[in-house]
Amino acid sequence: MLFATPDDVAAIQKDVAGQTKAISTSLGDCVKSGVFSFSRGTSNDPTMGRDWKTFMRRAVAFLNEDPSWIDAQTQYDRGLALLHELNPGWYDRVNAGKCAAPNKPAAPPDKPKGEDWFGDWGMLVGVFLVAVALHEAKGL
Repeated sequence: MLFATPDDVAAIQKDVAGQTKAISTSLGDCVKSGVFSFSRGTSNDPTMGRDWKTFMRRAVAFLNEDPSWIDAQTQYDRGLALLHELNPGWYDRVNAGKCAAPNKPAAPPDKPKGEDWFGDWGMLVGVFLVAVALHEAKGL
C-alpha cells in the first residue's frame, strides 16, 4: 500500500484489539489455574507478566487513538508493529509458558519494502523532480 487511510488504521486497531483480548483471556485462565502470575510470570518465563503489562500499555495507547488522515501512515505502522509482536511472539511465548494460547491467526503482512518515505529515496527524488518541473513550467 502506498499510503494508509483512516479505514486501514481502524481495521488494524480491530485486529490488535481482538488478539490482545484473546491472549489476555488465556493469561487470565492461567492465573486461575495457578500456572501464571502477573507478578512472578511462569516457572520458565519470570518476566512474562511484566512484559505483558508493558505491551498492553502500548496497545491500549494505540487503540485509544482516533484514526486520522494526517497521521494514518504512522498509526498504521505502529499497529503493524504491534501485530508482529503478538504473532508469533506472544502466541508462542504464552504456549512456552505452559499456558494455552488461542489459535494463531494468519501472520500479519510485512511492511512492503520501498514504500516508506524515508526508506525509499526514489519517492523523494520523484517528488522533488515533479516540483522542479512544475516550477520550470510556470516560468515558460
